[in-house]
Amino acid sequence: PSFIPEVLARIRDIERQNPTPEPVDEAQALLNGTWSLVATYSVKGGKIAGGGAGARDGPLAALQALSDVVYETLYKNNKWSWLAGGMNSAGTEAARSFQNIDVDRKEILNIVEFSGGRITVTGSIEREDPSTLGVIFESSTIEISGPFGGGSLVVKVPLPRPKGFVETTFLDSDMRISRGSRSNLFVTVRAKS
Repeated sequence: PSFIPEVLARIRDIERQNPTPEPVDEAQALLNGTWSLVATYSVKGGKIAGGGAGARDGPLAALQALSDVVYETLYKNNKWSWLAGGMNSAGTEAARSFQNIDVDRKEILNIVEFSGGRITVTGSIEREDPSTLGVIFESSTIEISGPFGGGSLVVKVPLPRPKGFVETTFLDSDMRISRGSRSNLFVTVRAKS
């Protein structure tokens, strides 16, 4: 849509006013908690363009490359972007996404709730630098509610431990803006309890 460049320019203006430039080192209590995704955009820039964090060689390089392809196909394709809490192809909200960060426990949890179920991805985090957390996603659970005798179908999906990072570029008590290793920009607000 034609309004996206203007939105991205306004987000950059907000990022320049970041009151918490080193959240990983100085504001972990502010960074911790559950964040609700408001908007996400695919943008150029970030610390590592076009891929996950870390070396691109060794025995896990093929799995990382596969993870990158799957991510790009599902996340950036308009038909599947709702998996990240974005809009569906009809332009309506198809899902709600949350991210829970616990720096002390070194844990991250991504949750996508959609009509009839939810997807949960768990991972571990570690400090990369004062504004950036390295992320390794470890497992995923798909839960589908429905006609299963009143219960849910739950499928645990092991992941090839894809690596990435998330850099927090704006943080206050209510809003967090971050940029991921796969050229994505995330605007989140603190979830209401």
